[in-house]
Amino acid sequence: MFDNICTIALGFEPKFLLPSFHEILFATTFDKGTRLSSQRLTVVTPLIWKVNKFLNIGTKRRLKVVVAEVRGLTRKFFRAKKRELEEKIVLLESVNLLSNFINSSHLDESFVIEIVISFIIAWRDTTSVTLT
Repeated sequence: MFDNICTIALGFEPKFLLPSFHEILFATTFDKGTRLSSQRLTVVTPLIWKVNKFLNIGTKRRLKVVVAEVRGLTRKFFRAKKRELEEKIVLLESVNLLSNFINSSHLDESFVIEIVISFIIAWRDTTSVTLT
């Protein structure tokens, strides 16, 4: 599902499940973020999470780092796609969610990045849970 949603949302197919099992930074970073976020639900008391957040330590700190990495990687996709669209090197296969947002031109970069990340998270996680 991760390959499919990245193709639809970003116009990029990470080929995450190829037999070579090469590491895809974007996919592994997303997995880390999902894992760290879900750990919040397994904490014995919410006070621990709040202390971690206040002191910027533990899983809360690691989650901040991972979220920044995901945003940074998505920003790279955004800028590459924007350059591609400006140079009119768009093939029929490269039309995707990100291209549509960029072409709308009234949205700023940060907003589009957040929408695309939310879309990937929603599609990937809900589909895998449904299939399970």
